[in-house]
Amino acid sequence: MSITTPPTSRTARARTHRPHYRVNAWGVVRSEWIKAMGLRSTWWTLGVAVVVMIGLCAVVAFPMASVADELSVGGQDPVLMSLALGLGFGQLAVAVLGVLVITGEFSTGSIRSTFAAVPRRTGVLVGKGVVLAILVGIAGAVATAVSFGLAVLAFSGTAYQFDSSDSTMWRVVLGTVLYLVTLALFSLGVGSILRNSTGSIFTLVAILFVLPSVAQIAGAFESTRWIATVGEYLPTSAGQQLLATVIPVDALSPWQGYGVFAIWTVVVLLVGWLLTKKRDA
Repeated sequence: MSITTPPTSRTARARTHRPHYRVNAWGVVRSEWIKAMGLRSTWWTLGVAVVVMIGLCAVVAFPMASVADELSVGGQDPVLMSLALGLGFGQLAVAVLGVLVITGEFSTGSIRSTFAAVPRRTGVLVGKGVVLAILVGIAGAVATAVSFGLAVLAFSGTAYQFDSSDSTMWRVVLGTVLYLVTLALFSLGVGSILRNSTGSIFTLVAILFVLPSVAQIAGAFESTRWIATVGEYLPTSAGQQLLATVIPVDALSPWQGYGVFAIWTVVVLLVGWLLTKKRDA
């Protein structure tokens, strides 16, 4: 008499052969990269940032070439001035992208699927930050390099002397890319806190343009001079010290200013991370 083994049930076989998937850091980053590259808002905001930076730099640099001697005497490098003017408006597009990377999913409700796939929400925020930093770093480097090249070309026929060994020049050029990447991460933190695209963008407009202008106006009056002093420690006001060519004696040094901006960015991201972990999607 032979003993036969009872057939394994279909459920047991399915359980035995069920594949197991592990979510790793590379998988999260790859997923966030695919999502970011598939959004039209990513291409539009990066495209606007690049075009605005290059376009404004060219529009300012070529007419300004006729007065290059006067600008140089005043201690201002005309090439770096042109670069800074392009950055002034291009940074807003970068800030908008930093917001939309996180708030776009909250507005559509797709963030629930993201958190279901990656239960540890820290990985989602880190993945978005890595992708955002790479995209803005590439776009910022292209825009800065082209803008700088156009500005040098514009002033090549004047008395302006291009000095490739000027450490201030390279600090401003490389610092522009670093500033844009940090601003994008700061904006990501603001978006993760507010979770609303409109509110986050208005908040960043106030931080980028309104508050620094108020502090500058207040500094013109003796009784409110302290507001201007406090304004130097605002996130972007401090960060833009990295791009300054003429630094007053009592002002933050370039790297001190960037350090203040970096601290602001870390704090905002930490608050966003804590709220992301605690709040419902």
